[in-house]
Amino acid sequence: MAKKRIVPGQKVQFDPFETQTGYGIGDVRYIATGTIVKVYPEHKWFSVAYGNKQRISFKFCDVGERVKLVG
Repeated sequence: MAKKRIVPGQKVQFDPFETQTGYGIGDVRYIATGTIVKVYPEHKWFSVAYGNKQRISFKFCDVGERVKLVG
């Protein structure tokens, strides 16, 4: 099986509220699908666009833990 790469255009899935805590946060949890729009290899992180012009960033080490490469 070919190893997927962290590159612009790659689809990813993640829970945007995974690190949030507090009363009622369980009501808004969901799995979002987004697209990697920028990769910063020198600092080992990447930016993902999803939803209604929203952005979130992940470290390379988050792949497989907090974010899943799909498609």
